[in-house]
Amino acid sequence: MPTQSLGGLLTRPSTLLLLVLAFVAPCGALSLFRPLKTPDEFRRAMQKAEERDQLTVLAIKKPRCLACRAVAAPLDQLAKRNPTVDFVSLEVDYKNDKLARALCDSLGVEAVPYVFVVNGGEGTADAFICGVTSVERLQRTLHRCAPDGCPPDADFGI
Repeated sequence: MPTQSLGGLLTRPSTLLLLVLAFVAPCGALSLFRPLKTPDEFRRAMQKAEERDQLTVLAIKKPRCLACRAVAAPLDQLAKRNPTVDFVSLEVDYKNDKLARALCDSLGVEAVPYVFVVNGGEGTADAFICGVTSVERLQRTLHRCAPDGCPPDADFGI
């Protein structure tokens, strides 16, 4: 277990895991997520998810976010194990993009990666910051909303 190194950055094993995964994951790409290009597309996707009878996971991430990179592989595994769920993502630069900042503010997004799980006409089933330690929360939510999907105890190697 690391103690104090890199100026106190690596004080916990989870921090080390996050950094290792961040540099191993390919640029934080969520390859199994359908990419959205604008905040308006994200709003429309969220509205559409609430109107139709399908479970949808909507993710917001930033281009150079280490946490987003670290969680990309486990989220892609989750998407692969749940083919009936619609997975979409929006990459935002909310410091320089006023529309993205307005979207994040209106949805209560304070940090990324952030996910919304929309259970069709029932509305938002869960919404939270999704780091490597909370992928299991997303997995449990998907299992609760669609029990025929990924089992709640599936191993993602994290």
